[in-house]
Amino acid sequence: MMLTRCVLLAWLLLPLLTHAAQRIRLSLQPDDPISTTAFSIVSEAYRRLGYNPQAVLLPAERALSSAAQGQTDADTVRAAGIEKRYPQLLPVPVVLLQVESYAFTTGRELALRSWEDLRPYRLCVRFGIKLLLEKTEGLDRVFSDSVPHTVQLLRAGRCDVAILSQMAWLDIDAMQAGPLRQSSVPLAVTPLYHYLHQRHRALLPKLSQVLRDMQREGRIAAIVAAQQSRVDAARARQSFADNSSPLP
Repeated sequence: MMLTRCVLLAWLLLPLLTHAAQRIRLSLQPDDPISTTAFSIVSEAYRRLGYNPQAVLLPAERALSSAAQGQTDADTVRAAGIEKRYPQLLPVPVVLLQVESYAFTTGRELALRSWEDLRPYRLCVRFGIKLLLEKTEGLDRVFSDSVPHTVQLLRAGRCDVAILSQMAWLDIDAMQAGPLRQSSVPLAVTPLYHYLHQRHRALLPKLSQVLRDMQREGRIAAIVAAQQSRVDAARARQSFADNSSPLP
């Protein structure tokens, strides 16, 4: 009788054990604090569902195409609308975080009201970031492949203005590339989402619910706030301390 119960219990637990061991591979952009923050959020959500999330580090454009082609199971984080270009990718309808895009300079303080105000300047723009590529189309651009590369180009004088998120201060601090100046207002504020490959369509409602639970618990806000605290500290160390506007 005891043996029968043990066999029955093992049979009932087998699907759960198999599910718990299942690996899920997420396209992740290296050297990108936005992606890293988003990965902290979604990896916790996957673990709550019993999955083993693993990061696959790829440049921005390859990360997206790999997820769309099913070479990975999901893209960690993107702006809304990617599914129009890649219908194989399904957005999880919960905002992970919001990215603010700013103009960074080596000193000059710019009065910016719109993207068009950037027309007189040569811009450093990160390749693979769709919003930035669209908004700066037709402007004088130098392309980079990562946040550190963008900062290097700016410091080297290859451009007048670098378009980066507020989280770029973490890289600037790590590189000791300051002092730099960030524009006083963002050029754009963009909500970001997680994208699943369509073969995981059945997982979409479960993952959405877990992320909503994390949102309600304040867990997502706590992860973002912890990162923002590090960003603020890095900015304090690497930005100009006053309101003067030295030449670039």
